Amino acid sequence: MNLRLRRIGNAMVAGAGWGLYDNILDDYLKGKKPVRLSTKQDLFLFFKRLWPVLHEKYSFVKNQFMRTQLFFI
Repeated sequence: MNLRLRRIGNAMVAGAGWGLYDNILDDYLKGKKPVRLSTKQDLFLFFKRLWPVLHEKYSFVKNQFMRTQLFFI
C-alpha cells in the first residue's frame, strides 16, 4: 500500500492511493492562506470547499458511481 503523510495547516493528513491526488492537493493549496484543520467540522468544510473545485478545475476527476448504477443512462 502506498501511504503518505503530509502537513496541511496544523494537521497531519494521511493519503493512500494515487499520487495524482497529492498533486491536486498541492496545486489547490498553493497560494492559499494556511488551512486550519483542528476539528471534524474544519476538516468537513475543507473537503466541502474542495469538492466543487475538483470538478471545475481538474477535468480528469470524475464522480464515482455505485456498482448498481448504469453508466450509460
